[in-house]
Amino acid sequence: MGGDYIPEDNLLSRVTPQRTRRLLEDARLAHFNTVRIWGGGYYPDDFFYDICDELGLYVIDEADLNARGQKIVNALTADIEPDVALSPDCFKPTAKIRRIEKD
Repeated sequence: MGGDYIPEDNLLSRVTPQRTRRLLEDARLAHFNTVRIWGGGYYPDDFFYDICDELGLYVIDEADLNARGQKIVNALTADIEPDVALSPDCFKPTAKIRRIEKD
């Protein structure tokens, strides 16, 4: 079981290792074993990952690949595996959802 980690505070100067440790210790007490970092927030400081490692929490770190309607820079997409390459439509906020047939 796990949960999303979203920004702890809108003022990043108030996010401290002690406060983050308390939050993650509470997650362990609630029997969490996974923490997913929400891709729409910010990337946590290194101490976040260190604390998760100490507490044995598995971290799923989302890559923030949405361009919020902007064109994708070729250098960014060059590193993405061909089988997961993203079409330009997925970066449009109004892109239509299409049903994909599965095997």
